[in-house]
Amino acid sequence: MIPEEQVQKILATLIRQGNKHILLTNVTGRYVGNSGEIGKILTEYAKKEWIVTVDGTSFIVKDELLLRLCPELYFEGRSMKNYSLEERKEARLKLLNGLYDVLGGSLSSMTDI
Repeated sequence: MIPEEQVQKILATLIRQGNKHILLTNVTGRYVGNSGEIGKILTEYAKKEWIVTVDGTSFIVKDELLLRLCPELYFEGRSMKNYSLEERKEARLKLLNGLYDVLGGSLSSMTDI
């Protein structure tokens, strides 16, 4: 397990470099959703760890960190396919904004890994 501080540093570096595709699977490898389908997470919420992949770089995070990254994206358990395109875009923006918030909003001041 990578320490949370290292996960945040990795995320900060990847985001600052322009990588914005975020994929979520549980630790069994089952596909859960990407940044346009975050509502699917609720169906697997009992899991305590998640594999987060940002543009091909994967690491495991705990539920608590994921909740801090995107707490507002737990959509009542509905699949994102039930949401309009506009709602999906909004969900993706919320996730990315959540990442910036968790990382202190100062990505440019962080050093590369």
